[in-house]
Amino acid sequence: MGNSIHKIDEGLFICGVAALSDFNRLRRLGIKCVLNAARSDLYAGLAGGGAALQDLPNHFEVKIIGADDNEECNLSVHFQVIADFIEAGRKKGGVVVHCAAGISRASTSCIAYQLIKERWDLEAAFTRIHTVRHIVCPNAGFWRQLCDLQASLIAQGIVSRKLPAGWTPPQQPENSEERHMGGRAPETTSEVLKELDWQAGKVASFVTHFLTARLDPVDGLGPEVLISQVRQISVP
Repeated sequence: MGNSIHKIDEGLFICGVAALSDFNRLRRLGIKCVLNAARSDLYAGLAGGGAALQDLPNHFEVKIIGADDNEECNLSVHFQVIADFIEAGRKKGGVVVHCAAGISRASTSCIAYQLIKERWDLEAAFTRIHTVRHIVCPNAGFWRQLCDLQASLIAQGIVSRKLPAGWTPPQQPENSEERHMGGRAPETTSEVLKELDWQAGKVASFVTHFLTARLDPVDGLGPEVLISQVRQISVP
């Protein structure tokens, strides 16, 4: 799993930092842009294509978010920037989103992009990632922020879409096989979603901080009204 790159959609990939070790592999996948949802110090000491990963910006367009993987980190303030970068990266040929292990920060970033730009609902966005990369699992704080994001979009009258019947994931790149701890089968997507919602229910809403993400509100919908509506719609 450490060296696996998984394809979410055309031009959109997710991985952990170790999977960036072969620059030529990234190029073969059409990747032009790299979104690091974590910190730049992940690149220290890791080799890639014969060069240190610190040299990555000389070969690819790199955006570093600088988030920590803990429940108190407010990643939502970066959601719009993340979504814009991923959208632009796909138009340039391809973008890979990563953090340390490609589990929490990277998946949260990809989900936020799908909600904001592609109008998938939260369940659909998570399913599209978890189906191809079973280890993904945003921490409880991040999941709460994604719930608040979805509630904010709903409050603004934005209609999200669900996965269509018969949806199938894209064919995966070579060497993207799944490996599971102790040979156990992975939890189903519905099981993980149920656990995420339960955990998020114990986390205070990030809605007042989330509004600093500067998503464009619908005309006439002021911050106070939006906060009230998000709190009613989001996880209790």
